[in-house]
Amino acid sequence: MNYSDLQSFRRLGLEYGFVYHKAFHWPTNQVYVLESFISECISGNGPEIRQQIEIFRHVDRPNVMKFVDSFDLGYDHIELLLEFFDGKPLDQSCITDKQILSKMAKQNLRGLSYLHKCRIAHKGIKPLSLFMDSRHKVKITDFVASNIEGSVAYMSLDYLFGKWRLNDDLIDECSGDVWGFGITMLAIYMGKLSHSLKERDWASLMLAILKSPPPEASLTASGEFRDFIGCCLQKEATRRWRRNSCCSIRLY
Repeated sequence: MNYSDLQSFRRLGLEYGFVYHKAFHWPTNQVYVLESFISECISGNGPEIRQQIEIFRHVDRPNVMKFVDSFDLGYDHIELLLEFFDGKPLDQSCITDKQILSKMAKQNLRGLSYLHKCRIAHKGIKPLSLFMDSRHKVKITDFVASNIEGSVAYMSLDYLFGKWRLNDDLIDECSGDVWGFGITMLAIYMGKLSHSLKERDWASLMLAILKSPPPEASLTASGEFRDFIGCCLQKEATRRWRRNSCCSIRLY
């Protein structure tokens, strides 16, 4: 597919170094989602991002956004073309309806379970990574932006410090996705990120995650939701729920 045949015409989402646009492909009259990376935010990570794009090409699951093509435009300018999904990212959502939360969580966890069975850790789960339509159908996207600064607030200690203490027998990368999913569900429920994780610069975020106790759901949330968040947000990776346990949850 030629990049020159695409026309972006509506922004769908924006956060910390990457932006989603609705795009039209003139030769086929097809609509897609175009994900663009801001060069200064991915500078130096180009090779790793390109490697992750190659992995993304082979992912095929209803709850995972389908990859169509990629465009390497030089100077750390990379754009991805994804299937069009008539939904919106959940980065500005506040959802407190227990049935919607439960339905959304189960779909996300099915998608993550598929990725983990394929030995793929997402490493960047956050509200902007999740799209939901008016029928509450959910898809996961954003596999190649896990090193961009905006993802740090949703990362577990084992992701942040894994380079210094990674041991394949002790650290399960997929458990980091469970932490990220717990933070994401809490942010979607509250309509905002936990207060302890609001610092925007890299060093302050890492210090907050290291020193602060794990965020908790408010007392107004259901007991099931509070327990679920607590099981996801364990600082020790081995104490977190596994994806199979998560998939059987009820949040109400």
